[in-house]
Amino acid sequence: MCDNRRTGNGSGCMKARTRLTIHFYITSPEVTPQMDIRAVVQRILDEIQFRYDVFPRLLYQPLPWLGLNSARRGVGTKQRWKAMEAALATHSIRSAMDIGCNVGYFCFALSLKGIPTLGIELNDQFYRTALYASRRLKTSNVGLCNMEVGAQTVHLLPNTDLG
Repeated sequence: MCDNRRTGNGSGCMKARTRLTIHFYITSPEVTPQMDIRAVVQRILDEIQFRYDVFPRLLYQPLPWLGLNSARRGVGTKQRWKAMEAALATHSIRSAMDIGCNVGYFCFALSLKGIPTLGIELNDQFYRTALYASRRLKTSNVGLCNMEVGAQTVHLLPNTDLG
């Protein structure tokens, strides 16, 4: 047992050191040789966090645009979207807001129809997943906000055609 006292020969306790080397092979077109190291590391960390957040599968909504078609309530989400899509055909919708947007399924579906959409989500895991999806999908007409909507914050929300 080591008690950190030196012995008569000058030797002392040795603390074990471990070196951990991780190799990442980046094949993503989003990572280019011109990117600085911080940007590359941030992309890697974002990817790891995303994979962790969606493991073993999405809890509520699917994200088929990222190849994540399985979710606990994915069938119901797709059925609700079909009903919404039919209603969109009969109304002139120019903007939308999804309060409690989860991972953003409806935000992204609406954005693909050309409707700018604001997604509001309180749960950090769902918000991170939606934000990651938005970056990957390069959506310029989806905004995401991590906040609780209540009596003191509801006035912060914008007016939209659909919400």
